[in-house]
Amino acid sequence: MEFFDKVKKVAADVAVASGKQGKKLYDVTKIKLEIAEKQNNVKALYKEIGFDAYKAYKANTDVVEYIKEKLMAIDAIEEEIAVLRKKADDIKNTQEVGVEDIAYADEDAQDAEVFDAQQEYDEAETEPIEPIE
Repeated sequence: MEFFDKVKKVAADVAVASGKQGKKLYDVTKIKLEIAEKQNNVKALYKEIGFDAYKAYKANTDVVEYIKEKLMAIDAIEEEIAVLRKKADDIKNTQEVGVEDIAYADEDAQDAEVFDAQQEYDEAETEPIEPIE
């Protein structure tokens, strides 16, 4: 029975870790969408600045008066984007304690021997396969 209890615990831990990873992915994706929206707002402001510069040229006035507010808005949005990127990086880099710390097989277990044999096979030099003509 002890074996089945361990299996149940590992399965439960895996399910919890998978849920946490899914939440992390959802949160990061949500932030990336918000960043993309803000970048689109910046692009729209760039277009407006160009139009305002043309209007100022036609009116024979100082361009800065027309575009200063939009330039400050771009700076504010760029700062918001930087904060969002930092937040996404923080979410990506958080390490959950759980499944990674579980020992699935000890050194003397048969599973460990199979793993060692597979690792030796993977590390062995093999001849490249010639293509069939």
